[in-house]
Amino acid sequence: MFTSSILVPIAVALLAALSAAPAAGGGAGAAPRAAPRPPVPDDDRTCPQSAAIAAIGFASPAGVYGIGDEIVVTVAFDRPVRVAPGAAPVLVLDIGGAARPARYAGGGGTAALAFAYAVAEGDADADGIAVAADRLSAPVGGIAGPAGAAASLTHRALGPDPTRRVDGVRPGALFATVDRDRLAVTWDEPLMSEDGLASPGGFALFVGGAPRRFDAARVDRRRVLLALDGTVADGAWVTLSYAPPGSRPVRDLAGNAAAGFSLTVTARDRAICALARAPGAYPG
Repeated sequence: MFTSSILVPIAVALLAALSAAPAAGGGAGAAPRAAPRPPVPDDDRTCPQSAAIAAIGFASPAGVYGIGDEIVVTVAFDRPVRVAPGAAPVLVLDIGGAARPARYAGGGGTAALAFAYAVAEGDADADGIAVAADRLSAPVGGIAGPAGAAASLTHRALGPDPTRRVDGVRPGALFATVDRDRLAVTWDEPLMSEDGLASPGGFALFVGGAPRRFDAARVDRRRVLLALDGTVADGAWVTLSYAPPGSRPVRDLAGNAAAGFSLTVTARDRAICALARAPGAYPG
């Protein structure tokens, strides 16, 4: 049986032995110290972070875009991004419900990339240009942040902008009328005229197979008026054709040059009534 007279001296001896033992990590046979933890990275210098799209907006001005006009859209990121050589990212625009590719036009090395699309003949959008969600595409790593991490290309939709519409349709002639020595061509939409005149060089007029002369063409809203060099006899067959000239062509309000046409008509009671129309007779 252990008594206090025996246990106390033993405990004192054990405590003395422990206090004399070498500290942890020192001396032979000591357990190795744990390696210190590395610092937690907190910026792009030690841990690449992905750039993200902050906003999408128009860089080109408000207005109606005609054939050949360029629409420029800017994609803004939350930090500068780099575009890899040959990556050729594309932003798809919604023009009248049709997908149209806007090609990368510049901005690499900054936080804003520009994309451009030239309106093609036949494009039309009366409600306004839009961009659906997640319509930016690029090869993997084609757009990257400062440290090389691939950028996130997801983004919100940009709704139709009614201040930016598209009219890629050329105006076409509907019919022609004559009142004695004046011929009027009526078109299917309002026409543009800075000074009320259009080049007469695009028109050709034949009466009974013989060419007829006329003076300068005057624009009056939807009509072009030609002053003839004499009256047209009732019952005479008339051919009127138009091919857009190189300067001062007939244009609509979006600036589109009118399509070429040929009309074969007959004069009755001082009025020319269209009997046939071939819109594709002359390239527009």
